Amino acid sequence: LYYDASNTKSIISGNTLCTDLSKNLNNFSQINGVGYDTNDFGSLVFDGSNDYIDVSPNLNIGTVYTIDMWVKLNDLTSRVWFGGVNTTYYHMNFLNGLLYSRATTLVGLTFGATTGTWFNAVLVRNGNGVYAYKNGVFTDSDLSSGWLTNQFTLYRIGASPSGFYSN
Repeated sequence: LYYDASNTKSIISGNTLCTDLSKNLNNFSQINGVGYDTNDFGSLVFDGSNDYIDVSPNLNIGTVYTIDMWVKLNDLTSRVWFGGVNTTYYHMNFLNGLLYSRATTLVGLTFGATTGTWFNAVLVRNGNGVYAYKNGVFTDSDLSSGWLTNQFTLYRIGASPSGFYSN
């Protein structure tokens, strides 16, 4: 799964269907008017009310994966979601400066999220552990058991299953 908001082969301003640049063809649809900003080499903009991205349902991430996102928060209560839509499970969420990842329990990882500036957020799952990195620097880990395998029928960016939206 590889999307690049600055690459017109991946995301075309004004078009709701976007293309996965990897060989896996996990295309996505922008729902309810996801915005596009040409500043900073291009980015998707979520208004926090009802817009999000649906990723093709054939995505199988397994038990070893990396989620890598560039994020710019408006405030520390802003939420950025990436995860599966199935009950309340998700993989990545920021809130109050922490990076949250959920399996059978909610895990808040020390992260030091900041506002008003772009930062690179990486969450690595390797078997039963998750590891967080900010701008390439390790910040925290959790080695709890019970991390999810691929239980999702659909992935979303920008919305949680329980109705929270990114802004």
